[in-house]
Amino acid sequence: MVYTYSGLFQELEKKANYINPNLMKQNSWPKNVHNLTRELKRLAPSLRFLNIEIEWTRTKKHRLISIKQESPPRIETYSSVSVDHSHSTSL
Repeated sequence: MVYTYSGLFQELEKKANYINPNLMKQNSWPKNVHNLTRELKRLAPSLRFLNIEIEWTRTKKHRLISIKQESPPRIETYSSVSVDHSHSTSL
């Protein structure tokens, strides 16, 4: 999806209001487009881990944000490892 900065901000406000009207009242909610952009840039490395790519581009008239998820997120699981101490040697 490609959005203008203000278009993305408005879209997120609509969705947040639908999900939970109190969400936008929290201190962590970005109050303007500049804060939203700063937070997206801060979160970009973590979002890349989830295969969500954010690209910032510019035309003569607009600054654009492109958000896309290439594939399902990488979820790594680790099995537990047990250690058998019965055969350990002392120094």
